[in-house]
Amino acid sequence: MIDSEKLDKKHSEVPPDYYETGLKNNFWQRIWHTKRIDEIIKIIPENKGKYLDIGCNGGLLMKKGADKCGGREVWGIDVSEKSIKYAQEKYPNFHFKVSDAIKLPFEDNYFDLITCFEVLEHIPEPEKAIQEMRRCLKIGGELVILIPTESIFFKIIWYFWTRLGRGRVWHETHVNKIKSSELENIL
Repeated sequence: MIDSEKLDKKHSEVPPDYYETGLKNNFWQRIWHTKRIDEIIKIIPENKGKYLDIGCNGGLLMKKGADKCGGREVWGIDVSEKSIKYAQEKYPNFHFKVSDAIKLPFEDNYFDLITCFEVLEHIPEPEKAIQEMRRCLKIGGELVILIPTESIFFKIIWYFWTRLGRGRVWHETHVNKIKSSELENIL
């Protein structure tokens, strides 16, 4: 059994500006994350309604998603209090809450769009998180989930990235491996 408290503590050690700093100061992260973010933004639908980003960290990707979808009410949640405080200061026009994805602090059928980018592999019970997303999503709403493809290439990079340099903050945070076919079955 995975110790949720230990996992939450591990996630709270990730700097709120992890992605921004990496994009600015680390050649490899700039290459990797710039391409990833560009591809992610392409799949976010235009949606003028209420938008929730799950696992928002410091809010960088949520802000880019909000710019793309044009949401009139934008929310971000993260388990890290430090990340939420940082995001609130950086993006004062958006709403933030410290929360995990297993028990979302929102009404049923509240959001028009929910995004969950590379979060499910960090959650011990991703099925419960997806049930919560479904509960909070309006009928006809859109859910965008991204999970890493754990190819041999990814595994090699991840192994070294999480043991050396800035990537150490992610060591032992992937607590499950979800294949796209499994995600389809869960959905």
